[in-house]
Amino acid sequence: MSVFPLQDPDNSGTIPAQSSHMSAIPTKGQTLIKKLDFDVSLTTQDQGAGIHVYYKHYEAVLAAILKYESLRKAENWNRLFTSTHIDFIQLVTSKSMWYKQYKLFDQVFRYSQMIEWLRQSKDAISEIELWGFENKIYQWAHLEGFLKCDGKPLGNSEDGSDSVKVPMKKKKIHKKIKGKAKAKAKAV
Repeated sequence: MSVFPLQDPDNSGTIPAQSSHMSAIPTKGQTLIKKLDFDVSLTTQDQGAGIHVYYKHYEAVLAAILKYESLRKAENWNRLFTSTHIDFIQLVTSKSMWYKQYKLFDQVFRYSQMIEWLRQSKDAISEIELWGFENKIYQWAHLEGFLKCDGKPLGNSEDGSDSVKVPMKKKKIHKKIKGKAKAKAKAV
């Protein structure tokens, strides 16, 4: 699914006009993609892709921001708009997803082995050594667990099953207050 509702059929950076009287005006996102040579394949969202792909998105956004800033400082950014970090984030994901999940990658710099694994380097250690288990696709919960364990392998569950001990947020269960307890709660 593309982040952009209007498709660019010939990759020219413009969307065909609806009427012959209108000119084709590229969107802010399309302009950023074209001017900064942003990898268009990273603008599609696959929620089940896993953290390898999400890390590529993360690095691409950071690289695009740096390139934009250098072009702007060198006065080579001759566009009609000034971009914000949100414009770059929205090339790959939503703002809320970025600040909730992608920001986990800000903590990964402390773990060089994790960075090598995320980049899929040939020198990366095995999944067993890094995570303590093998999985087809590693997700945000796995990364959160890794960071909470300070980079130590998570290991298998205590009951001997293949499921992973990933610290999950527990849902609060609200119990109904009955009788005397309800009266005490109101009094307090």
